Amino acid sequence: FLKDMKKQRKTTPDLSNHRIYDWDDIQTFIDEFEGDVSSINKIVSLYKSRYVKLRVRFGQYIISNIIANKLKKHKRVINGSICRFGKTYCMAYDILNSTKNLFIFITSQPKTIITISSIFNEYDDFKNYKLFNFNNGKKDINSFNKINKIINKTVIFVSIQTLKSKGKGKLIKSLQNFDSMCLIDEFHDSGETESTMSVM
Repeated sequence: FLKDMKKQRKTTPDLSNHRIYDWDDIQTFIDEFEGDVSSINKIVSLYKSRYVKLRVRFGQYIISNIIANKLKKHKRVINGSICRFGKTYCMAYDILNSTKNLFIFITSQPKTIITISSIFNEYDDFKNYKLFNFNNGKKDINSFNKINKIINKTVIFVSIQTLKSKGKGKLIKSLQNFDSMCLIDEFHDSGETESTMSVM
């Protein structure tokens, strides 16, 4: 800040229309700022109570609406957008606007589940959704298997490796009992092997 002020003094011949700040001015601003945030608890409370809505970019909005229209006639749709386009956000938006209650989010790698599930934890649109991570061991799987009827919007996160390894027959059978939308992310990684295709 001070460097900018010194530079301005050197490059501006006429200072009559400019404000020049020094340390005393800065300290005054600091004092005023500290006074404004003296009730920091109120600010924290306001921050925590804010409603954070999922907002997709225009391109993502267009793609998501095209997919929604395609799904009325077709069972399978591929979103082949370029890397870093935000296909995961598109899928989250698809879930938000779907009439179905159960969504199965399949990833190619367990580590990507953390990134995907963070979207559902970040936005208040999904506040009342039930989330299950089948990669966390049997706890979430057993909890889901106790459900007889899907009433609330429910999202399951599972990697293709988990579907292949952890009692896949029983697990897949339990998922088939419900009308669901299956979303597959990053399927290019080992997506065409015989074992993967048998699971799909």
